Amino acid sequence: MYLPRRLDERDTLLTSVHPITNETHTISLIFKKEKTMGECTHMFNVLFGNIQRELKMVKLNREYFCKELAHSIPQHKLEVWPGYITAVDAFEGGIMLNCNASNRVLRTQTVLDVIKDIITCGGGGDWKVQLQKIIIGQSVMTMRPINIYRIDDIDFNQNPKSTFLKSDGTTMDYVEYHQRKDIEIRDMQQPLLVHRPKPSKRPGGTGLLMLVPELCYMT
Repeated sequence: MYLPRRLDERDTLLTSVHPITNETHTISLIFKKEKTMGECTHMFNVLFGNIQRELKMVKLNREYFCKELAHSIPQHKLEVWPGYITAVDAFEGGIMLNCNASNRVLRTQTVLDVIKDIITCGGGGDWKVQLQKIIIGQSVMTMRPINIYRIDDIDFNQNPKSTFLKSDGTTMDYVEYHQRKDIEIRDMQQPLLVHRPKPSKRPGGTGLLMLVPELCYMT
């Protein structure tokens, strides 16, 4: 824990009673080290990240953008999200904040839109092969929650009515899973996109993440 000033005592005990259980809880604060401003740059960078999240800004890669102020360009199926790049660093014995305006151009076209375009205007070739060439290796964005995923494969044998095994041993299909989050899936014939998370992102380092094209936007 960082404080702007040193407490009067090296060891400080704080006691509080829980308002519901009436249990007494004690927190011990022990002074460890006084740091210079230049040694606190990491803390300030984390602080500015927290501030931007409190302002409901969305983190894409390492930058934050304001979805609520997005500028729509419907004729090109694009949106421009305004945002900021912030960085705190030591400079001439103190610290300075570098803040630059940034904009992120995002497509409003879903992967399902791409699939339909390929099937309609594919030129007579195998639409599945064409889709794989376009999608695999690309990054897509989901809106609820907002995340970016790299597409590693396309599973043409599964669709939103396919089931998956939950952690409690029961099964559920993807339509019901998203319905519980108030997200409606309309096309039941679309294949599923495959994302292979890094081992650190999945419990036990196993498992694939299946994404519904209708809910994934091209980036």
